[in-house]
Amino acid sequence: MEINARRKLQKNRYPDAPCFDHSRVILREGNCGDYINASHVDGFKHPNKFLVSQAPLAETILDWWKMILDQKCEIIVMLCKLVENGRSQCYRYWSPFEGTTLEMGSLKVKTIEVSSVFKNFQVTRIDVTNKEGGSLRLTHFLYEKWQEDYTFPEETDFLRLVLMIITYDRLLVNRKLDNGCRTHFNGPIVVH
Repeated sequence: MEINARRKLQKNRYPDAPCFDHSRVILREGNCGDYINASHVDGFKHPNKFLVSQAPLAETILDWWKMILDQKCEIIVMLCKLVENGRSQCYRYWSPFEGTTLEMGSLKVKTIEVSSVFKNFQVTRIDVTNKEGGSLRLTHFLYEKWQEDYTFPEETDFLRLVLMIITYDRLLVNRKLDNGCRTHFNGPIVVH
């Protein structure tokens, strides 16, 4: 196995779930090369509307946040718990407490507001700042009812989640148009 392939494998949570080269996100300045386990996915009438990624690992957290900043992702949808059945499913990449900041390398991740909208469903506003330049305010939608064994969530819960994300995405588009932006495209919606 070539060295590059081994590095990629180390950045995957599961060795049998790599990215396809034709749709993967290519990092501009990654910790270990340009690879991250994330792929561009088209939406209805919107190319590259989504960015589907594995939940970040401790080893990939800086690359993951740099991807969010580079791609200008203003919406993150988390469909897993941090720990499930005693196994880590996602490295905590934000603070669950309002007004607190996590520092990771050159990045500051500040939690602005946390609200529980429905049962098993939380919305968090986050500011991400790179000390080397660049910042982004984003909204993090956490839905913990989706299980790793692919058990489908309750329909009404899932529909609420989808409708809330669509509504918020449209709000971002309208706000940009009202501010004179010529484009009505937001960065991709990250789903993990």
